[in-house]
Amino acid sequence: MWDDIEKILKLKTKFFTIKSKTPFTVQFDSHGETRIIILKEDRTFYLYRDQLLDLWQQIRNYGFSNSKIIPNGLSKNISYIFPIFNELEYLKLTELSDSFTGISNNPSIGIQYLGQKKENNKQLSLF
Repeated sequence: MWDDIEKILKLKTKFFTIKSKTPFTVQFDSHGETRIIILKEDRTFYLYRDQLLDLWQQIRNYGFSNSKIIPNGLSKNISYIFPIFNELEYLKLTELSDSFTGISNNPSIGIQYLGQKKENNKQLSLF
């Protein structure tokens, strides 16, 4: 998945938060760190490979993630992570709820795993 994110960020660096549509820019750390840099107006913060690996493993295990179950305190950055993840062909944004009525009244935004395509008899990796 990290390689896939790197490919995406070579083609696209400008994203928008899900609800408020606030623009932000994403780039790989150019100093050899295994992290990506999020730039939003006057704010800069980092998402580390290990944090995103934990999230990726959760998505693979449960089939989805959202702000209530996202690992490692990433919930404050979910508005930036999910738009990036949504660019991956095997993940998509979805609406989630604890109840049937909640899906129409007050759904939460989550990310759903769709499965990866196996290419050229190549073994798929977790990250």
